Formats: sequence, C-alpha cells, structure tokens
Amino acid sequence: MSLNPEQRAAVEHDGPVAVEAGAGTGKTHLMAHRYLWLVEHKGFSPLEIVAVTFTEKAARELRARVRRVLQGQVAPERVYEVEAAPIGTLHSLAARICQEYPEEAGVHPAFRILDEVESALWLSEHLDEALEEGVPPELQQLLPYSLLEEALLTLLRQPLEAEQAFRTLEQRLAGGQEALERAFHQGRARWAHQVRSLAEEMDGELRKMKSHHHPSQLVNLYHAVSMLLEAAAAAENDPQMARKHLEEIRFLKLPRAPEAREFLRDLKDKARRAALFLPEMGSGDLFLLKHRHLLAEAFQGVRNFLQRRKREDGVLNFADLEVHALRALDHPPVLEAYRARWRAFLVDEHQDTNPIQGEILERLFGEAPVAVVGDRKQAIYGFRYADHRVFTGFVEEVKTRPRGRAVRLEANYRTQAPLLEAVDRLAEGFLGPLHQPLQPTRPAWNSPEPCLWRLVFSGSLPSKDKERLREAEARRVAQEVRTLLEKGLPDGPLRPGEIAILARTWNTLEPFTRALEAEGIPAVSAGGGSLLETPEARDGMALLAFLADPRDDLALLTLLRSPYFAVPDAVLHRLAEGRQAASWWEALQADGPEEPRQMLEELRQKRSLLPSFLLQEADLATGYTAVLAHLPGPERRLADYGAFLELVRGLEARGEGLWGVVDRLRTLARRRLELPRPPLGGLEAVQLLSVHAAKGLEWRVVFLVGLDRRPAAPSPSLLLHPERGLGIRLDKEPGGLYAELLKESLRGQVEEEARLLYVALTRARDLLVLSPGFGARHFWMTTAEEEFPRPPSFGELLGGCWERVWDLAQVKEREASPNDYPEKPVALPSSIS
Repeated sequence: MSLNPEQRAAVEHDGPVAVEAGAGTGKTHLMAHRYLWLVEHKGFSPLEIVAVTFTEKAARELRARVRRVLQGQVAPERVYEVEAAPIGTLHSLAARICQEYPEEAGVHPAFRILDEVESALWLSEHLDEALEEGVPPELQQLLPYSLLEEALLTLLRQPLEAEQAFRTLEQRLAGGQEALERAFHQGRARWAHQVRSLAEEMDGELRKMKSHHHPSQLVNLYHAVSMLLEAAAAAENDPQMARKHLEEIRFLKLPRAPEAREFLRDLKDKARRAALFLPEMGSGDLFLLKHRHLLAEAFQGVRNFLQRRKREDGVLNFADLEVHALRALDHPPVLEAYRARWRAFLVDEHQDTNPIQGEILERLFGEAPVAVVGDRKQAIYGFRYADHRVFTGFVEEVKTRPRGRAVRLEANYRTQAPLLEAVDRLAEGFLGPLHQPLQPTRPAWNSPEPCLWRLVFSGSLPSKDKERLREAEARRVAQEVRTLLEKGLPDGPLRPGEIAILARTWNTLEPFTRALEAEGIPAVSAGGGSLLETPEARDGMALLAFLADPRDDLALLTLLRSPYFAVPDAVLHRLAEGRQAASWWEALQADGPEEPRQMLEELRQKRSLLPSFLLQEADLATGYTAVLAHLPGPERRLADYGAFLELVRGLEARGEGLWGVVDRLRTLARRRLELPRPPLGGLEAVQLLSVHAAKGLEWRVVFLVGLDRRPAAPSPSLLLHPERGLGIRLDKEPGGLYAELLKESLRGQVEEEARLLYVALTRARDLLVLSPGFGARHFWMTTAEEEFPRPPSFGELLGGCWERVWDLAQVKEREASPNDYPEKPVALPSSIS
C-alpha cells in the first residue's frame, strides 16, 4: 500500500511531527515508512532509532513490519540491525535505562522485573509488614485497617502524583477550617443554582407529559420537583435540610404509567447524585485538617519500606521501572549519553501514556526528529492512570516549534463506506467536539443489505429475572450469527473467526458463549478481566479453603455446586431444611450425598500435600477438567484453570503451605489486585471480548451487546488529583473535598465511556450489529449529567444519537419477540460446524 498525502507529509517531515490517527487510518504503515525514511534519507542506523509501542505484541508486529519495509531498500547490514534495534514498550525502554545506570536510577545492579502476577504476589507478601513498620501508631488508631490499606494502595499506585497531591492539599488547607468552610459555602451557592436548573428542566419535561397522563400519575413527580426547589433554597445556610429534602424524593412511590414511572426513577437517581456532590464539611475533611501530616508520613513510610525491601530482593515492577528511569535521567551525564546514542524517536498509542512516561519521553527527545502517533478518541486506559492530556499537550506544543508539524490522518482503510458514514454520524452525537470525521476508501458492498443493524425486542418479556433476560438476548444474537454463517455476506462467505461479539465488560459475555455453543457455533472468550474473578479460580479457591478449614460453609457450598460435584440445588435445599449440625460439613457427613462426602474425606486426609497436588487429586477424583471440556467455552475455562494452578504453584515456590496459600489468595482477592487471564488466539471460532481487549483489532462482523448495562461508579476510600489535592471518605457523607474529587473522577469516566464506545463501533469492517438488551431505561440528558455525573451505559450514549442515522438506506432495525426463540438449536451444516 502506497502512502497517501497526509501519511507522506508525516513520514518525510524533517522535524518533530504529531500525528492524530483516526481508527483504521494506517498508522502502523506510516510508522514503518517513517522508520525507512529515517534510515534511507537521514542516514540513521536502526540502533539509533527508538520505536515505542503500547504492548509487546505490537512491538513484535512493528519490528516485523519494519524488517519487511527495509528489505531491498537499504543495505543488508541495516536490515540485520533491526533485530537489535530498541523497538519495544515504554517499560522495556525504562528497564534498559535502569539496567545501564543502576546507581543513578537507585536500583539493585542485577534487579529482576516482576510481571503483573509476580508483582501482585510480592506486594501481597510484604504489604502487611510495610503497614506495620511504616504507618504511625497514632494513625493506626484513627483509621480502620481495611480503609488504611485501601488508601495507601491508592497512593502507592501513583507515587509521584500522590506527592504533588499532598503539596496541593497543604496549600488548600493552609487557611484552616474557617477558610475551608467559606469555600464550601461558595460551592453550595453554585450547587443550589445547578439544582434549580435541574428542577426547571424536569418541570419542562412534566409539562410535556401533562397532556397524555392522568393527573394522579404525575402527583409524585411534581412533588419531587418541588423538593428539588426546596433543597436548592436551603442549601447555602442549612445543607442538612437540603439533604433531607433530597432524601424525601427517594421514598416517593413510583406511578404505574411506564413513562411517568421511568421519569421519577430517573429523577430519584439525579437527586441521589445531587446529594452526593453537596459541598459541606464532612468527617473526611476534618480528618485531613487535623491528620493529613500523619497520612503523608504513612505514605512515605510504607513506600520507603517497600522500596528498601525491593532493593534487598533485587526486584522491580513496571511502575518502579518508570520512576527509577526518570530518576536516572535527572543526572545530566545520563541524559546526554542517551541523546547522543538515540537520534530519532517513533511513539505509537501516545494517548495511552501516563504523566511519568510522558516526562521520560520528553527528556529523551531533545532536538531529535520525533514522530508521535495517537488518537484522543481512543484514549481508554484512564483506569490504569493513563492521561490523554499528555498526547494533546504534545500536539499543541509541537505546533509552537519552528520546525514542528501536526498531521491528521482521516482516510479510513478498514470500514466500508456506508458503515463508516453511519458510525461517524453516531460518534458525532456522543463525542461532541472531540469528533473528527473519517473519509472512506473502501466502497460499499454491491447489495442493498444493511451494514448497521439495531436489534429491537418486542412482545412480552420472558421474565423479570435479569439473568434470564440476558439469556434471551444471547439466544437472539446467536441466531443472527447462525443466519450470517449460513447465508454469508453480500460479498462472499463468512467464517466464525471473522465475527466478534464485544461487550463493555468480559463478564457480560458468558450467556453469549453458551448460546453460540447451543447453536453449534464454535466460540471462544479471548480474555479480559482478572483471573481470580473467573469461575474456575473461585472453584479452586473454594476447594483449598474447605480443605484448610472444614467449617468454612461458604467454601463448601461453592464447592458442592461447582463442576467438581454438581450437587443439585434441590438436594442442598433438602439438606438445609433437615440440618441439625453446627456446620455444613457436619450436615453433609450426617445426611449428605455419599460421593462428595467420601471424596472430600479422602482429600482431607491428604492435606499435608502441596495445594497444587490437592487440586490435581481433586481433578482426578471428580473429573473436573473433563467436565470443563464439555461446558460452553472449554478452551477459555481450561486456560483459566491452568493459570490458577500455575498461580498456586507460584505461591508454593515461596514456601507457602495449604493455609498460607489460602490466606494469600484471599488477600489478593480482597485487595482486588488484578491478575491477568491467559490470552487465547488462533482458533477458528467466534471471538468474545471486552472492548478493551478488542482495541487495535478488527473483524468483518461485530456484535456490540449488552448496551443497557451501566458501568459501576467507583467510590474508593481515597481520591487524589495532583492539582486538586486529596479527599478521603470515612462515612456515607464524605465531605466537600472528596465530593469535588469524585465529581472530577466521574466526569473523566463519563468522557472515557464515550471514547470506549467509539473504539467498539470502529472495530467492524463490513457489518455492525447493536443489541440494546432488555429493560434499557430512558435517559434524560440534563444539567445533572454534567454537574452530577454518573457513568452512562453505551445504550444511553447512543440513545440520543440514533435519529442521526435513520435516513441512511443501509441502516435497519431488526425486530423479534423474545417469546419466539426456539428452545432447541438446529444443527449447523457440516461446512460450518
């Protein structure tokens, strides 16, 4: 593929260039040709060119692409040098700096890098001791252990940002409680104005409903609007009374009329959020006024302990590499040496870098020719502390340089023209000013068949049970997949591996895996989520927990219902009704099914064995993995079980026995330390992925499902922002500092949800199918969504945008009744199965 004019402008620019590359615009192609230009026209050796990507897989692909592009264009020795060229992730770049200058970086000369799993295990092993040694005794008396642990983990994940946040907090609280009270009073005046605006908007909506609703259906709605106005009037001088008025809305009875019912339900949600952001002095604020120095001391104490222990153990995690690499670059001789050695830079996915990574790159760049590629619309890793403002700041800074240039890539090579037009129209609605239209290069398929479907469910719903509704949606999607595989697309046949089903989170996808396999369609859940949240890990944890302590009733019940024994709920119910014993284990021994009772007793006699051997013994005795192999998504299940077994072996290698392994696993789960699941690939099957896992990938057909599922709005014990300070939540009413930071955090999450939806919509080449699911609530976009934010579902983001594509010929709604689904699948043709 040749370069288009915009790509060529970026490739051949002799100076720093920032490239804003939309989805499917050929940025990897651009980077490989920029690399060739640097070697061929600037005379650089590949050993002098640093190319940075986001993942190891992307680095391998870029190295292979560069090798192919250089072959036949430059001297053979230059092609050979590509194998040793610094092409990799930011972490590998930081690791090189630390390895070459360990003294300046402040690390052990022969340090070992901990991967994500090892890092989580290491922290779990040493955190309790760090808290004991590093936290002042006075603070241990003031805060519950669980809250203190969570707060310090938050600070440790962003150490440099935490240092700045403490400095900002000190400045904000320098005037004492009286000054903070004045600031909150001013904030309540603004809050009151926002609530009044919300009440006026709700009143306007009510007037529209008045003509087609009986007055009795609107009484509580008018009362709720009245309470909003009362809350606004009381807020400045009596915030507790304002809260009382908002709380009254919560207990209003919902009317029967569907539209009125949804209206009041939505208003209740807005009132709840308004109360959350009411600025007033809270227990968290008083704590920080009096004890912020103790918290800062605890953070530094725990951090210093962990750094000291890591140096003793000779280990670093990925975040440590960044901090210590930056420390090494503080030394002018180190920085000068790298600027002399590395004479050009290529950076991909720059929108997903964090501030520390951005600072490392900025220092290394100097006056070298730099090409930075990113897309603000695809910045989706804020939850990992990436900040898209690092990229946007670089774009703006490049524009001010004498030889700097910003280039925008708009020619899309992925998506057929009518689908791209539809996606662009939708994206303009939910991205707002961030939206940048793309230009299609692929023509439409030669058919009137639609390329964007919206699945609409009509008729009576099969059940009010959410799980059964999910199953119904999954069956409908599976039937659509089946039809596509049988008929193909207008431009040719379709294979299962050319189809993906995407969802906001991976745990939404389980019913779809079952539904596809019930239809005889090969399917694989490709990954995403944390290992300890998988059913297979929970089964294994339950087995080990029971063997460690037979009185653990929850572990035993989990074990009995799992594929280890598959005891029916009816049997467990009978056992519960006749239970006389103090524990479930005693009840099982007295009157339970013989097979699980006997097998568990035999396993208990072997408790002295290593936990991994106990898991294998249980597998041999019960056929656990054989059962997994016959459940929907067997590849995924067996991979997760194997990864859990390896995790247990890793704990054993640290000298842990049964009780130690169980305690460590529980600690990892409680601290929510994310352990990645093993990836799957290379299978000819429909791929099921989270949108995050789908980033950078594409398929001919994409189903985006579960659009009505709203993401959780996290409310951690501590929030920090370098420019706003700290907030801590000690009770249900956290106080003004925390509320301010929570609002900022949720606004960021709302924006990121829109970008995540954009990533999802741009994965399809030929056909995109949107499945809204059941029970999607009406969503009134009002002042509240900006001032009292909450993360929206994909369906809510799209709800106000669908009218933008109604007039397009190749956009259709496909309607079906969930009651019409066949209960038994029909076998697929042998050519597909």
